Amino acid sequence: MRKTLTLDDDVARQLETEATRSGRPFEQLANEYLRVAWAQRKALQLGGFAAEQSTGSVQQKGTHG
Repeated sequence: MRKTLTLDDDVARQLETEATRSGRPFEQLANEYLRVAWAQRKALQLGGFAAEQSTGSVQQKGTHG
């Protein structure tokens, strides 16, 4: 499926750098990284963990520190 997606400059640069380094297509890497991010998010939610979006930290639900 073909879609238009606007990426932040830093994200596009990182994907382009990795595509050049690895010799893999930009689109393939973008799909792979999105799948990994969704799988990690789902695993965190199912495992009783919550990702703190503003800080990037991960804490078990109901705990502090």
